[in-house]
Amino acid sequence: MQRDIHIRNLNSTKYRILTAAGGVLLITALLIWFLDGPDYLAYTTAALGIGAFTVLSMDSFTSANAISYGSDSMTMKLLGSKTIGFLFSDVQHINLQEQGLLIQLKDREVVKLSRKRYTDQSLQELATILKEKTTLQ
Repeated sequence: MQRDIHIRNLNSTKYRILTAAGGVLLITALLIWFLDGPDYLAYTTAALGIGAFTVLSMDSFTSANAISYGSDSMTMKLLGSKTIGFLFSDVQHINLQEQGLLIQLKDREVVKLSRKRYTDQSLQELATILKEKTTLQ
């Protein structure tokens, strides 16, 4: 059975806003505690900050095939293999062929993503992202 790969861009506006909001809320909670402000306000602010970071990480906990990428690196958490992380500058060769997607990394074995396991659309989208990001490096 072919599965979709859930690809998420960590540089998107959603992730940047949630990260900034979570950080600001946690710093605010610490300031309230240190300045002897009301405890209920400090706890509420801290809970909201932790909630923002929880929303960020829910995708990786709830999906079996998830790929996250930023401006210079990618992390692949795929069913049936361990989590793989690499820098785009480490990618030597990308080949989308009939068997699947092959990613050659510096000083590592080839990462093989089979067309039998993953949908063609997911592999094509991943290949496009990899080619785009490696040309920028």
